[in-house]
Amino acid sequence: MFYSLLTRPGNACRAKAAMLWLALLLLWSAQSRATEHSTLTSLTAPAAMQQHDSSSDLTVSAALVRTLRQHIALSGYPYWQRQAQAQQLSASLSPPPELQLSAENIGGTGTSRGLQGAELTLAISQLFEAKAKRAGRQALADANQQQTMARYQLAVADAVAQTQQHLVRQLVLQERLQLLAQHHQHISQALQVAQQRAAAGAVAQSDVLRLQSRLVQNQLAQQQLQSNLQQAQAELAALWGETPQYRQVIAELRDLPELPALPELSAALQQAPQLQWWLSQLRLAQSASQLAIANADRDFTLSAGLKRNQQNQDTSVLLSISLPLYSTATAPNRAEVAQTSAQQAEVELATAQQQQQLLLAVRQRHAQLRQLRQYLHDMQSALLPLQLQMLSAVQQHYTSGLVDMNGMLSAQQELLDSQWLFLDSLGTFHSQLIELQRLTGLQLSNQAGRRWQASDNAAFVRSPL
Repeated sequence: MFYSLLTRPGNACRAKAAMLWLALLLLWSAQSRATEHSTLTSLTAPAAMQQHDSSSDLTVSAALVRTLRQHIALSGYPYWQRQAQAQQLSASLSPPPELQLSAENIGGTGTSRGLQGAELTLAISQLFEAKAKRAGRQALADANQQQTMARYQLAVADAVAQTQQHLVRQLVLQERLQLLAQHHQHISQALQVAQQRAAAGAVAQSDVLRLQSRLVQNQLAQQQLQSNLQQAQAELAALWGETPQYRQVIAELRDLPELPALPELSAALQQAPQLQWWLSQLRLAQSASQLAIANADRDFTLSAGLKRNQQNQDTSVLLSISLPLYSTATAPNRAEVAQTSAQQAEVELATAQQQQQLLLAVRQRHAQLRQLRQYLHDMQSALLPLQLQMLSAVQQHYTSGLVDMNGMLSAQQELLDSQWLFLDSLGTFHSQLIELQRLTGLQLSNQAGRRWQASDNAAFVRSPL
């Protein structure tokens, strides 16, 4: 019926109109599908972008920024600071005046019945403390504020060092994975040669099986290293209260910085975060001891007021002053004075010992780093190139039949062991370097040592580590 309507001569206009509506309908349907497709694409694009961002690389500076902003050990600093500021405010306050109201001879009998014989007293008193007491409290509060800042600086140094140690560990694992991948290529190339020679009857089939076994062992080792790397990433992200949102760490382990001279490191210890914390403890103990001595000074209280005698209808003025009677030797807080003095002496001794221990630790780290740096230089410039040449020669000799399978496997294993030892030594070098930075508070780079501050944010230690 639809066809007949279109084909009737009298319905030509209707046929044209119907064809026009059909074309419009098809065009609208195509546009709707295109719009729907673009809508779906716009909805899925952010997810794809987010997935790409989550697999982005992590730089050293970005890791340190996250540490400063999100590390668990640094989250309590604002509260420490508020407590110290509250103590400073409290220390600056003077004793408030007191208002006294007393009534005597109330509710008696005879002439003292009711309020007839009452004696009413209204007085105001003020405690005037010795000047050294207020100054001592303020000095103690200021010392506590400095100790809070030193505590924060020490926590920052520890958090930065902890983050860098995690990064070094991950970099070593990444390098080991690359090393096993290269070793996998060496085994695969040797396997191809062995298969060709076994097909020609030049070697036994056992050579092929041994190389296939080595490939499986290499794959298992790579899987174990990949698992260790994921665990290390999770441990680092846990310091920030996150899950791993990066694919790998970007830094260069083989870039070894020049070490400052030992006198420069020894001089830097005077501003080291750990020693500054001990010095703040010493200032706190000294302030506490001085405050205890100041508290032995005598205060006096001055009172003034009015006294009303209802029976005599008499009003008089009262003035009084009170002063405790004791000497310095018999002060009520003499036990506190002795205790704070002993604590100050103990902190002084501990600070001196800590300074000596820090100096000894810096000397040991410096000597170890110098030896490691020379050892790594010798390995990289002499041993590893020779072993690479040896492996290349052994592979050629194995192809020509001059070396057996045992010789080739021995050469591969020697190179792998040396490269593995080189990576371990690199990790040890950077771990010792990070510890030296933590002890001295210096940023050790290829140019010179520079002291880092909390305001440096991500510029504490730039890549390379």
